[in-house]
Amino acid sequence: ILVGDEPRILEAVSKDSSSPGLPPSITIEHEPLCIGMEEPPSAVFRSKKRCSLAMSARLVAEGRAQAFFSAGNSGACMAAALHHLRALEGVDRPAIATLLPNALGWMLLLDAGANVDCQQHNLIEFALMGHVYAKSVMGKAKPKVALVSNGDEKIKGNTLTKSVASILELLPINYIGNIEGNALYSGKADVVVCDGFVGNVILKTSEGAAEFVQNTLKREIMRDPFSRLAGLMLKPAFRRARRVADYAEVGGAPLLGVRGGAVVGHGRSEELAVLNGIRRAAEGVSHHLMEETEALMKSCATAQPRKIQAL
Repeated sequence: ILVGDEPRILEAVSKDSSSPGLPPSITIEHEPLCIGMEEPPSAVFRSKKRCSLAMSARLVAEGRAQAFFSAGNSGACMAAALHHLRALEGVDRPAIATLLPNALGWMLLLDAGANVDCQQHNLIEFALMGHVYAKSVMGKAKPKVALVSNGDEKIKGNTLTKSVASILELLPINYIGNIEGNALYSGKADVVVCDGFVGNVILKTSEGAAEFVQNTLKREIMRDPFSRLAGLMLKPAFRRARRVADYAEVGGAPLLGVRGGAVVGHGRSEELAVLNGIRRAAEGVSHHLMEETEALMKSCATAQPRKIQAL
């Protein structure tokens, strides 16, 4: 279902001479009102209750859809999901989970920016939700879960991370301890847990570093004829490396912890990114992510409290 301004959608389709029009499997839900990137997320349930983003979340809440994807305002995406879908039982705050490449494949980073101020129970919930996603969707039999800190020793970290670490050791997940920033891309962990402030800094720093390396390589390759010749020979390898780090190959970041599928895409998403974002949403539904997460939350709430209280 395409949610948006129907005349503009049909106009865009008609401009493509190779397209016969929308196939019968695709319908349009007309809603011309939208939320801009600069608008506050609260507009979803205040001044723009009937915007296209809010309608997308309502379609899932009403059972007409099982998941929604948006490359719009990420804060508004989360607000719409929370307002219309509600959080799963046992989840205080949903988290944006971003897939990032590492030396052994992929890792899941959460939270990537939805919750900049977190308490102890929020990080514990992120670890549990990340464990379920890595196991169900990423196919990791025993996902390795790590907590971002300023050192891998147990004594390292601030008050929040040290208190969270002591509880994660008691939960039925493969918690491997702290992980430093320089080890994130080594493949040491499948799930990397942190608050949204740290997660967003990691994400934006990684994007900036990748762009810097790419631009530096281009500049050095074009410096002299011999370098240009070598660059021409290595072009296929560079293309493959660029594809590994391309956000379009991932498509979007799942919003974990809500009653229904929600995937937040990059604001610069084009065709490939949208396609993979929709695929990412479908994966969560087909692997029963919501049900698996809620089941683990319930089991931890009933099986672990005595251990945690004793601690």
